[in-house]
Amino acid sequence: MSFRGLIFWLHDGEIATIMRTRYLEPAMSAAVYTATVLTSARAAAGMTSRARRPLDGYSAG
Repeated sequence: MSFRGLIFWLHDGEIATIMRTRYLEPAMSAAVYTATVLTSARAAAGMTSRARRPLDGYSAG
């Protein structure tokens, strides 16, 4: 069955879900990749999560 034939068999909500999944996956993959690169760079630089927080005069606890 072709994609065009498949569209006729699906309800509107299902089509929207397929289209959303198809176009959001690359964006999510890029976000995960960026987060992984940043995390690796911070780890290599020896930055802990505490080092990245702004100093506002309050203790962490």
